[in-house]
Amino acid sequence: MQSLLLGRSRRLLIAPLLVLAFAQPVHAGLFGGCIDDVTDTIRPNQVPNNCTANDVTFTLVGLGVQEDGCVNSSDTVTIFLGAQVRNNTAQTRYDVGLYVSTDGDPNLDGARTGSCYREILTPIGGLGQTACPPLDLDGGVGPFVNTDGDTCGDLLDGSATDCDQNGDGIRDESLMVFTDAVTLPCRDLTNDGFIEIDTGSTWGQNIDDVGDPSCDGAFEVIPGTKAKCKLETLNSDVPMPDLGLSCSCNPTMVGPDETTTCSVTYTNSRTCTPDTMTDERFRCGTASYLRFEVDYDETHGAVSNEAVTRGAVSDDTSVLTWIPASSATMSPGIIGPNGETATLTFDYTVAPGTPQGTSIAIDTTTYWSNTSATDPAAVSQTALSCSLGFETTPVTLAWVRSRRDDDAVVVEWLTATESRNLGFRFYDAEDKGPGQRLAASLVPSRVGDSTQPQSYRTRLTGFTGERFYLEDVDVTGQTRLHGPFEVGTTEGTRPSARAIDWAPVRRSLRAAESVHRLPAKAKGGPGGSAPAAPIHLLVKDDGLYRVTYEELTAAGFDLGGVPAKDLSLTAGDRAIPLRIVGGPQLGPGTALEFLGEGLESLYTDTNVYRLDVGAGKGVTMAVDRTPVPGRETAPDWYLAETHGGEDKLYSFASPTDDPWYDTRMLVLRSPQSWSFEIPVDGLAENGPAARLTLRLWGVTDWPASPDHHLRARVNGSQVADVTFDGLVDFPLSIEVPRTLLQEGTNSLVLEMPADTEALADLISFEGYDLAYPRRFIAGADGLRFTAAGALLRVGGLPSTAFSVYRRTAEGPERIQQVRFEPDGGGYTASFAGATTEAEYWIEPEAGRPVAGIEAGRATAGLDDGPADLLILSHPLFLDALEPLAEARRAEGLAVKVVDVFDVYERWSAGVVDPEAIHDYVTSAAATMGTRYVLLVGADTYDYHDRLGYGSVSLLPTLYRATDDIVHFAPVDPLFGDVDGDLIPDVAVGRMPVRTVEELQELLAKTIEYEAKTYTHSVIAAADRLDPKARVSFVRDSEDFLAALPDGWTAERAYIDNLGVTGARQRLLAGIDAGAALTSFVGHSGPSVWTFSGLFSSSDAEGLTNSGRPTVVLQWGCWNTYYVEPEVDTLGHALLLGDHGAAAVLGASTLVESGSARELSQLLAPRIGQPGKRLGDALIEAKQALGADDPDRLDVLLGWTLLGDPTLVVEP
Repeated sequence: MQSLLLGRSRRLLIAPLLVLAFAQPVHAGLFGGCIDDVTDTIRPNQVPNNCTANDVTFTLVGLGVQEDGCVNSSDTVTIFLGAQVRNNTAQTRYDVGLYVSTDGDPNLDGARTGSCYREILTPIGGLGQTACPPLDLDGGVGPFVNTDGDTCGDLLDGSATDCDQNGDGIRDESLMVFTDAVTLPCRDLTNDGFIEIDTGSTWGQNIDDVGDPSCDGAFEVIPGTKAKCKLETLNSDVPMPDLGLSCSCNPTMVGPDETTTCSVTYTNSRTCTPDTMTDERFRCGTASYLRFEVDYDETHGAVSNEAVTRGAVSDDTSVLTWIPASSATMSPGIIGPNGETATLTFDYTVAPGTPQGTSIAIDTTTYWSNTSATDPAAVSQTALSCSLGFETTPVTLAWVRSRRDDDAVVVEWLTATESRNLGFRFYDAEDKGPGQRLAASLVPSRVGDSTQPQSYRTRLTGFTGERFYLEDVDVTGQTRLHGPFEVGTTEGTRPSARAIDWAPVRRSLRAAESVHRLPAKAKGGPGGSAPAAPIHLLVKDDGLYRVTYEELTAAGFDLGGVPAKDLSLTAGDRAIPLRIVGGPQLGPGTALEFLGEGLESLYTDTNVYRLDVGAGKGVTMAVDRTPVPGRETAPDWYLAETHGGEDKLYSFASPTDDPWYDTRMLVLRSPQSWSFEIPVDGLAENGPAARLTLRLWGVTDWPASPDHHLRARVNGSQVADVTFDGLVDFPLSIEVPRTLLQEGTNSLVLEMPADTEALADLISFEGYDLAYPRRFIAGADGLRFTAAGALLRVGGLPSTAFSVYRRTAEGPERIQQVRFEPDGGGYTASFAGATTEAEYWIEPEAGRPVAGIEAGRATAGLDDGPADLLILSHPLFLDALEPLAEARRAEGLAVKVVDVFDVYERWSAGVVDPEAIHDYVTSAAATMGTRYVLLVGADTYDYHDRLGYGSVSLLPTLYRATDDIVHFAPVDPLFGDVDGDLIPDVAVGRMPVRTVEELQELLAKTIEYEAKTYTHSVIAAADRLDPKARVSFVRDSEDFLAALPDGWTAERAYIDNLGVTGARQRLLAGIDAGAALTSFVGHSGPSVWTFSGLFSSSDAEGLTNSGRPTVVLQWGCWNTYYVEPEVDTLGHALLLGDHGAAAVLGASTLVESGSARELSQLLAPRIGQPGKRLGDALIEAKQALGADDPDRLDVLLGWTLLGDPTLVVEP
């Protein structure tokens, strides 16, 4: 099931403030420049100076009708402004005008420069009017005069009128109205809940000192003299709320026929104190009339039980309309003072049969109006989307058995797979669902992430009921119920799969090692030609390596007579300096010497140094002949590093770049600690503090914070106490006082106090790194360190047979002048250092042998084409592939068969790296027109055999995150992504064979399949309706069948229709009789279909359809997890042997059923087309899906083909 996803929006209401509604005057204001701009243009001699006169005061700006109100400080308000203006004590003031800044200038310079709107005080109709008649702005009647006869109004001396238009007891306040709506920034500088407005007022002192010769309109709103103006930031009565809207639904996991309760809540958190004259309904608010419309998906569910804490709600079967207030006079305001809030609640019930993964939208939109709450012309505001869906099942439960034992019930259960699983809980089963929890503590998962069955057992003491529920809990707190189960019964099937016997695979590989070597008579000296390909010198550790002439000869490479200058050594694209020891050229008694480094990658620990022969290609080792300094002081210490932690456990959910880690640290209710040892030797008595880095990652990710609490102690002293959150990589760096460390073994204790508010705390520990001050003491293997100093001195050497090397950014150099001095039974070596930091290697003079000497590869011809089908194979299978290559050539395809080690040679310098395969496929698609790629050879995620099963990778895959859970999914389809958009462009299939015999059987089935007589036939199986998620797998299967081309016939093996036994019998019979396609839809794991045990790896091995192979389509999770190192998956069981399938398609990761459903609908009409190859059908379907929904990586990359991509389903 998909958890409920809730969006949030804070920009939610934009509504009007209606205080005074004026008829609009006949004149118009003007948008344009501010005071400086206008005076510069019209009357340059009147450019204002300080603009601080106080003759005229604008006491309030803001009264008017809003078209668009403020929401927060980043918003704007659009309003027909009004203003109150007063002549303080002066005589009549002429041609009064006002500028309002509209550009949001943060400098708050009033309205001097920038963008402004300006307006004039409208005069009365005739000269000399001094009375105070009723206000008539449109006609020019008001408490102002027209003394000078122009079109700009004049303000009468306050002592000459008794006008008090607003009744506040203050005389001669005049009103002016802006004739156009002005858009202003929402700025509340004083945090009082009202916006501030930058203004600039202007007027004239004398009758003739404004205008030229008179004021003709808003264009000439200018000061009468340089001083007759005032710039100020005025507080307004325009409210600025802080509005928020939230929605939520609970529970967050829902399925068909299940109900979730949803709510929509608005809140205003802004505080303000409006003027007492302001209507109460506008205090701190934004709207006269307000409504919310909640648009829900009526096709996948229905709404019921609507309720509101304020106002009324109605339902028209697709939209809930909520009107918080039916009258503008309701008190308090609709969106009123600080804390004003209201909530709508309703139930949403998902319709039966709604497919898993369906997206169900619940969208809330806000409307406001100045006229009525039901106004159809109300302005639509910001919408808030709340999406509902189903979450992928984190645990595949396979088998449950229970029995009563005295006063308890003993429960045993098996899981087929687990993903981010934390553990399990149990509940008493009541008539209406789960009741009381039966145990206080969680039963913790053994591994958390697993593609192999895990077994559990618990005792429910005191439980006397007859039925119970089992609940799995993931690391984010999401839960899923299974059951109810009857006490004393067994349900499900124990997963069974055949253990992989890797021993014969390893024997075959050893027998085929000659594939990697050149003939023994290969020559490189004067008597022979240079090898056609480089010689591989294999290195696993760091150190000085010597390869003798005799070792090269024994490996089949005679390089006698070749001087150092004609030998080139490379690692990747780096040239490696080398020297010949024992003579000027290679020959008996000589050796090649070079500094080598091992390699640590997910795939290999073997670095490849390539030795080439060519005139003048060599780079010889530099030599530093600086004498040993005599009077310098050598440093006492350097920073040594020691590392700890083993790769014991594997997690495909790791958030780091490494899926392997050392320890799973889980606490529930009680503290727990874990102890590790840190070896320290040669600890310096002086020097800096040590630096300890703990490589950790958090696993649990709860709603509450913090998720994790960890303490660290070194030798009993606490050095760290940290908390952190989430599923995150968390390297912890700790300074450790040098005095806390001791020579020898040091204790590191990690403690988790179990004191967070979460149900559990889970942290993965990868290992530690310790840097500490160490004395310059070597041993029998020498010493490697980084230091600076004119003189360096290293003791503890057992003899003088050591060489010293310095390595800088320019490369390595051998230090020739080394002075050895006896020192307490050993020797001390002194030599010249460098004043800047450099790396030094003190190595035994004899060097160390390489891990192997092998023939490299000649890569000429790799790009020769065309190659419609490119077969990349482990060399073990090259000869056996010829029948398939010939069959495809006979069909008109250009086929190229390539040894994958040739690809490594060309694209990764001989190092095993699947990125080389990807690079080659990308090149082949561009240069050879490659459309299909077949990979031949098995794989395992345990490339270094850390788990001890003996597994080996014959052809490695790429890994990629396919969702928020699986970060290391094996993704062969990514090899075919040549443009980097994560949508495959080239069809890729894999034959996951381990032996030549397995390959021969699979090739025979591939060719047999295309000669079949049972065309247009499909056997379709489907899981039962999930007892909680209630996903209709039957419906998904029927939709797939309906999308097949006309003429296909189907047998159905549905558990819902036939029961488990009946469906299983029909499925096996259908496959054995011969079916072109076999389709399964439902829950699955690597070795099983359905919790009920419909089909397993054992069933696949027992099929009797030899000579009648099928093609299997699996619409579930993990069923083609081809990197499993321990047991054969369903994919292997179906492919290997003379029975089963010629090709298997399915998931190598978790797959949402919605993703599988979409891909199945796109694949069905293509896969059944006559003559359509599997690869073409798959690429067309994935590209169509990727064009509409490129985020469905679970199927775009994780849905994999095991088999030949050129196979034709319907001839």
